[in-house]
Amino acid sequence: MTWRLLSRLSVVELRLEGTRKEDRSHSVGRLQHLTPSGTPAEGDALFSALVEKAGTYAPAGATVNRQTLLADLQGLPGLRDGIVLLPEPAAPVTKAPSKPSEAVAPQRRTAARIGPPRELWPPKRHLLPGAEQPQVCEGTVVVRHGYRMSAFDALTGAALWTKHTAYRGRPAVGGGAVYVADKDRYPLPRDLRTGNKRSPLPGQIVDGLAVHHRGTLYAPDARGRLHATDTASATRLWTAPTGTLVTAPVQMAGSALVAVLEADAQPPGAGPGQVLALDVDTGTPRWPRPVTLPGIEQWTATEQAVHLVRHAAAGHRLTALDTASGVRRWDRSLPDAPVAKPVAAGDTVYLTTRDGTVHAIDATTGTRKWIVRVGTRVTVPPVVAQDLVLVAGHTPGRVTALHTRTGEPAWPKAGVGKGAFVSTPHLVGDTVWAADRTGRLHAWNIGTGRPLSVRYQDALWDVDLQGTPTVTDGVLYFVTRGGDLRALRLT
Repeated sequence: MTWRLLSRLSVVELRLEGTRKEDRSHSVGRLQHLTPSGTPAEGDALFSALVEKAGTYAPAGATVNRQTLLADLQGLPGLRDGIVLLPEPAAPVTKAPSKPSEAVAPQRRTAARIGPPRELWPPKRHLLPGAEQPQVCEGTVVVRHGYRMSAFDALTGAALWTKHTAYRGRPAVGGGAVYVADKDRYPLPRDLRTGNKRSPLPGQIVDGLAVHHRGTLYAPDARGRLHATDTASATRLWTAPTGTLVTAPVQMAGSALVAVLEADAQPPGAGPGQVLALDVDTGTPRWPRPVTLPGIEQWTATEQAVHLVRHAAAGHRLTALDTASGVRRWDRSLPDAPVAKPVAAGDTVYLTTRDGTVHAIDATTGTRKWIVRVGTRVTVPPVVAQDLVLVAGHTPGRVTALHTRTGEPAWPKAGVGKGAFVSTPHLVGDTVWAADRTGRLHAWNIGTGRPLSVRYQDALWDVDLQGTPTVTDGVLYFVTRGGDLRALRLT
C-alpha cells in the first residue's frame, strides 16, 4: 500500500531564496505569465517582491495562503490586474436582541485543545554542564559542550557520535555535515550522521564565525579575508579581502552577504565599527567602501536595509543602512540600551530595551510608530507572529501580546508565569510556549490569550551561558543547566 501511494505522488517545487542563478531563472520563467506584459524583467521584479515577502513571513512564523499573499501584493506594478482576491465568505446574519438590555457577545476563536508536552526520549546525560543549546539539521541534533561536539538522532535520541575539537566556537551545520576549525584553523567537515571526516576544504577559517547557506560555506579567516566555498565539490568560489577582521557570523540579506568588521585603524580586538556588503555569487563589494559606524553592538540584515544598534557617547542609537548602496537611510536615538538585536518584520523594526519597553519603528523613515511599557525589565527580543508582538518579561514575569500596528494589548490578561521569563517564547501552531526561570513550561492560545493546562516543570536552562533552545517540527530541543539533552513534543 505504501508503494501504491508513493507511485501516485508528484513533487512541485518553486525555489524563492534566489542565491543560485539557475533557481532564479527557473522561478522567473514560471512567474512571467502573472505579469502585465509577460517579460523576463517583470517576472524578475515579481520574483524579488516574493523574496521580500518571504523574508518578512519567515522570521514571524507566518501562515500564508493565496488570499493573504494576494492581499499583500495588491497594487504591485509587476502583478497582472486579472489576478484578484477570492470573495470573502458572507458574514452570518445575527438575530437582533429581543430586549434592549441584551448584548451580542463578540465571537472569539475557540482555543484548540492540546495534550501535555511529551518526552520523545529519556533525558540524555552525555553532556557537560552548561552545554550550548542544540542545533537541529536533517534529523540530527548537534550539541557543542566544551571542547567536545556530540550528535544525536532527532527522533529517538540515540547517540550517534562524540568528537573532540580544537576550539569551542559554535559550528556551522548544513549539507549533511558539520563544520569546525581544526588545530591549524582549516575547515574540517564531519558527516552529520557518522561523525566521519569528509573531504577537506581549502583555506582557513575562524572557528564559530562560519555560516552554511544552501550548499556554500561562508567563513572569515584570521587575515582579514572572507571566503565562499562550495561544500559538495570542496571548490573555492571566491575570496574577498575585508581589510580587517570579521567579528560575527555573516548574515544573508537576499542576494547580499553582510558582515560587521572591526573598526578601521584600531588595535585588534577593539570591537566592531564597520559594515560591508558583498554579492553572494561573486564576492564583489556592493558598496564603494565599508561604512564606518563606531560602537556596533547588535545588528540585523534584510534585503532592504541593515539595522544596527550602536553605543555612542550620548547613548544608544539605531541606524539603518540601505543594503543595495550602503547609504544611511536614517539614524535615531534610543531611550535605553536594547537587550538584543532588532527584529525586522514587514515595514517595521521592533526592539526591546532594558527599561521594559517595546519599540515599533518605521523601517523606511525611522519614525516611531508606537512605544509600550510591558514591565520594569525585559531581557529578550520580541517575537513577531500572526500580526502580534510577543514579549517575554523578566520583571514582572509574564508574556504580553501586542498588536503589531497599534501596540494595543491583544490579550485580556498577560500570560503570567511562576518566575521571570528570560528566554523568548515559541509559537507552535496556535499555541505560544514559554518557560519561566523556575523551569515551568507555560502555554497560551495565541488568538485569545487563554492559558492552557500544561504539566512540565523541568525546563531549566541558562540563556546567558547556553543560548536559546530550538523548536523544530513542533519539538522543543534543549539542554538543561546540568547537561541533560531533552526533546519535548509540543503538538
